[in-house]
Amino acid sequence: MRVVRCAIGGPPLRINPSIVAIILLPLVVGCGLLMLRSMIAVPFDFDPRDPVYLDSDAKRNYYPSNQLPKLPDSHWMIQATDCYQYDGGSFNGMIWYWAGTLPDTEACFDAMRNTAVYSGSIPTPEQMLPWSHSQFKVVMDGPAHYHADLKTELWDVTTIQNGLFFEHANGDRRMSFWAIDLDKNRYYYHYESGGFPDDRYVPYPEAQRTK
Repeated sequence: MRVVRCAIGGPPLRINPSIVAIILLPLVVGCGLLMLRSMIAVPFDFDPRDPVYLDSDAKRNYYPSNQLPKLPDSHWMIQATDCYQYDGGSFNGMIWYWAGTLPDTEACFDAMRNTAVYSGSIPTPEQMLPWSHSQFKVVMDGPAHYHADLKTELWDVTTIQNGLFFEHANGDRRMSFWAIDLDKNRYYYHYESGGFPDDRYVPYPEAQRTK
């Protein structure tokens, strides 16, 4: 036990370290949790489905919302259906998945040209490659790569049989992926920044053979 002399007279104060520790421990733990929460920028009650947007909400997030009312009925964005967006990430970077079914292939190319954020440069139609698959699991798994509750048929590029794609990655810091399902005229776009998991994708038959 530590004895502290009072500067203004009176009996000495006796401080018990155990009592001090009991008083300060909750404060220290509380401050630590608040710091951790601010660092990861994710609330404790976070629902992984919160950043999911559908249809008109997904459209507003892909195309400047102040321009949507001015678009003609023939515009690809107005005619897009079954639109889906997952907008994750934090202050440190972005995780963006967007998909929509468009009137035709040319409309899919128009959607590519309107990409707002991307890594590298937006590919031209001539630069698109015959469909194979992304080299990254984070693309092929879709948002479900981050949480199983985010698995959805609205983002499932594994079903593409006849299509085009283009991918650009800057190491494991930034990447963009575009794909078009030519049979369904469904357009897919994925973007990540601030670092992303670069686990390589192995198609199912090849995965079976490696066992």
